[in-house]
Order: sequence, then structure tokens, then C-alpha cells
Amino acid sequence: MTPTLLLVYAVVLIAVVGMAPRLVTHPWVVRLRVLLPSWRFFEAPGDVPVLSVRWGPDADRLGPWHAVALRPRRHLAMLVFNPAGNLALAHAALLQSLVDAIEATGEASAVDTAAQIGASAPYALTARLAREHVRRLAEAPASRYQFKLALVSSLDAARTDVLVSEVDPC
Repeated sequence: MTPTLLLVYAVVLIAVVGMAPRLVTHPWVVRLRVLLPSWRFFEAPGDVPVLSVRWGPDADRLGPWHAVALRPRRHLAMLVFNPAGNLALAHAALLQSLVDAIEATGEASAVDTAAQIGASAPYALTARLAREHVRRLAEAPASRYQFKLALVSSLDAARTDVLVSEVDPC
């Protein structure tokens, strides 16, 4: 029974993967594709989302932008035990899901887009991530912070700001 189910699963998965990329956008199908290697995964490098934060005593006196370094330094022990690397991958997936949420708003007006993005789970989680980094980076306690999400091109390092948050309390 189990080998038959696995065979049916593999055949369906291969058929779905073989379809045109525009047809394979359902979240469940994307999750299942992880089980099969894909030569198209490394085909075209994309833009990398980068999170930056700034903070200060009030909204008028915020400091310079500081990039949030989500990637830990590599060492040999990471081959066996790598919780910091796994957390960095989760943060990168969160930033990418925020970019996807922004792109999903489409041609809506700026007010509607801001309301949709501000109410989304990826935005709330990114704001919390930014707040935690401000608390860790700031020498003196900051009362206000702001974060910015930018896309950095992996080809020419061009930077495009995608989202700049409101100034929020820490």
C-alpha cells in the first residue's frame, strides 16, 4: 500500500513540476517541490531582500540606517549543529514573504496598499524582528524606531527601497 502511494505521489509531483512555471504557483505544490531537486532553482539569481533599521529618542531625531545582519559567521561546527543558520534562513524567508505580500497588492492605490501590508502577518513579524534588533543594537534605550526593506540585485548590487515603515514606539 505505502509503495503504491509513494509511486502515485511521485508521478503526480513530476507531472506538476513538468507543467509551465505559471501553472505551479499554488502554495501546497511549491511546498511539495522541495522533495525533488530542481535544476531551475539556480537558473536566474534574483533580488535579495535586506532589512535596515534606525532609531532615536523621537520621530524627528532618528539616526542613520543600520543594515540588520541576519547571516551568522560560518564555522566548521555549522555542518553538524546550526541553529543560528536555521534562524537566519527563517528570517530570510520572512523578508521574502513580505516582498511577496507587497507584490501581491498589485495596482491598488497607495492608501489601500499600505493598509493591506500593515495588516499582514509578514509585516507584523518583520516589525517585531526590527524592534528586537534595535533593542540589541542601540547603546542607549531608544523610544522610537523605523525599518526599511530594500531589494539588492545579486547581479549589480543596485538597491531599491520597497517599504519604509512608519516610526513606531519601541
